[in-house]
Amino acid sequence: MRSGESAVSPETATLGDAGGSLRYDYMSMKRESIKRVKNKIVIEFPLKIKRFNPYSGKYGEEMNNMVGVIEDDDFGLAYAIDRSYKGKDDDYTRIIYHWFGDESNFKEFCKENGLPILYR
Repeated sequence: MRSGESAVSPETATLGDAGGSLRYDYMSMKRESIKRVKNKIVIEFPLKIKRFNPYSGKYGEEMNNMVGVIEDDDFGLAYAIDRSYKGKDDDYTRIIYHWFGDESNFKEFCKENGLPILYR
C-alpha cells in the first residue's frame, strides 16, 4: 500500500472509515449512501437491515439499523450492531447524528419512524 492509500475497500467503506469511528464487516451490505443532490450532501440511512452471520455467511431476520439514543442532555441516532450470531444482545455505536431540537421532538421523530430509544 502506498502512502495516502486506504486499506478499506469501497465495498465496505462507511463514513466512519474516514474518521475511524465505525467499521463493519457486512460484506457488501450498504448501511448508508452519501450523494450530492444539487448543492446539498444527502446521507440516507436504511431503517432496517438483515441480520448477518459471518460464520455461516447467511442472512437472517430483519433488524433496526438505527436507534435513538438519549444520554443525559445529548440525544441523536446510533447504529445497531448485530451480535445475535454470538448469542448476545445487539450493541450500539456512539451517537453518529446529534439532534439539534428538543427532546420531545426527538422522541416524536423516533416514534414516527419506528426507532427504539436507548437510554444511557
